Amino acid sequence: MIKKHQQLISILIFIFVSIAITESSAGITGKLSGTVKDAQTGEPLIGVNVLVDGTTFGAATDINGFYTINNLSPGTYKVNFSAIGYQKKQFVNVKISVDFTTKVDVELSAESIELETIVVEAQAPIIRKDLTSSQTTVDAAQIESLPVESISQLLVLQAGIVQGTGGELHIRGGRSSEIAYTVNGVSISNPYDGSRTVNIATNAIQELSVVSGTFNAEYGNALSGVVNTVTKEGGSSYKGKISFYTGDQLSNRNFNVEDIENVNTANGAIPNNSNPFFNIDEIKPFNNYTNELTLSGPVPFLEDELSFFFSQRYDKDDGYLYGVRQHLPSDSVYKNPLDPNDIRVYSSGDGKIIPMNTSKEYNATFKLTFKPASTMKINYDVIYSNAKYQNYSHDYKYNPDANYTSYDWGLMNSLEFRHALSNSTFYTVRGSLNLNDYKQYLYPLLDASGNSVDFHPGMDISTLHADP
Repeated sequence: MIKKHQQLISILIFIFVSIAITESSAGITGKLSGTVKDAQTGEPLIGVNVLVDGTTFGAATDINGFYTINNLSPGTYKVNFSAIGYQKKQFVNVKISVDFTTKVDVELSAESIELETIVVEAQAPIIRKDLTSSQTTVDAAQIESLPVESISQLLVLQAGIVQGTGGELHIRGGRSSEIAYTVNGVSISNPYDGSRTVNIATNAIQELSVVSGTFNAEYGNALSGVVNTVTKEGGSSYKGKISFYTGDQLSNRNFNVEDIENVNTANGAIPNNSNPFFNIDEIKPFNNYTNELTLSGPVPFLEDELSFFFSQRYDKDDGYLYGVRQHLPSDSVYKNPLDPNDIRVYSSGDGKIIPMNTSKEYNATFKLTFKPASTMKINYDVIYSNAKYQNYSHDYKYNPDANYTSYDWGLMNSLEFRHALSNSTFYTVRGSLNLNDYKQYLYPLLDASGNSVDFHPGMDISTLHADP
C-alpha cells in the first residue's frame, strides 16, 4: 500500500543580465581597489602597473593614484605593483570575497638601481566599510580546516542559524522555506518547499556566504536569509586529491539478549528500560564511510584558454537507530465485537534487528572555464546529486519494513558569460536549467509485466499496481 507518494519535477529557466558600473558582479565576484603614493613625498603616482599574479587581470593607476580591478573570482591572490624608477612591491594573501571591495593602499620608494621586490603580507580589515548587511563568509581554506562534512553542518556553525530535529535549517527564527539558496549566482531553491534542488560537496566550494539581514536588492524571494555558494575553478596547473574515511556510532549500554528473545511473546513489547540506542555496542569499521575525489587543471592543447574542475563525493551510512521486525506491514489487529477485552495483534515478523535511518548519497560538480580573450570569460557548470534515505520513525520501531524510503535527485546546468568593457565597466549574462525529482513511497509501482515503473505527474496509472 502506498501511503504517500510525492514527486516534484521543477524546471527553472532563468536568464539574468546584469550591467554593473564600478560594482562587482552580483553574488559571483569581488573587487580590488586602492591608491598608490610616493613613500617620500606622499604624492599619488600615475601609471603604476597593478597585476594580479596568475591571472590576466590588471590595471594602471590614474591621475589620482587610484586603481580598481573588477570581476575577480573569490580566493587568495598575489598582487604586484611596479613602476619605472620605483622599487617593486608584492602583496601576498590578498583575499577577495564575493560582493566586497578589498582595499590595498601602497607606498612605493624611489630607486636608482634595481632592487629586490618587497613582499608584504596583506591584512584583512577589522571593519569592512562596504558591509551593509549581516553577513558571514567562509572560504575554501577555512572549510578544509573545519570538522564538517556538508553545507548544513557548515551553516549551523554560523551565528543565528539553528537546525531542527528533522534536519531543516532556520535563520534568525524564520521558517526553513524562507531561505534563498544560490550557486554561482543561480537560484537552486525549490519553488515547492524552498529546499535545495541539488547538494554540493564541501570540497567543491570556493566560498560560502550567509546573509542574514538587510539583503541587497539583487536578492529576491528571501525572508530569513540568503546562502550563496561559489564553486571552484580549474587553474593553470594540475591538482588532485583522493580521500576516504570511515567510522561508526558506539554505545556502552548493551541491549539485553533476553529482550530480543521475548519480542514475539503474547504482548510483543520490549521493556521500557531497554537501551534506545541498541545494537551499536560493537564497532563496525565500515558502517559509515565517505570517499571524495577532486581533479582540476588546464585542458590539454588548450592550456591558456580552457580549464576544468571536477569533484565527487559518495556517502554511505548503514544507520545507528534500529528497530525489531516484530510485525510485517501485512499484519492486522482483530477486535472481537462481542468481547472488548479480546484484542488480537498478529505478529508474523522474524524478530530480526533492522536499521531504520540508512542513507546513500552521491553528488558531483563539473566546471569548464573558457577564456577566449583577457576581457572575456565563459563558465559552464554541471551539478548533480542523487540520494536514497530513510528517516527514523519511532512509530514503526517494531514494524520497520513499513518505514518509507525517500528518493531525491537533482541536476543543475548553468552557463555564464562575462565581458569587461573597461576596468570599471562589465556585464554578465547567465542562463540555467534546474531539475529536481523527489519521491517517497513504501512499495514501487509495477506494470503488467511486473517491472518497476518510474512515476511522474500525468502518467496513466490504470495498468499499474503496487508491489506487493
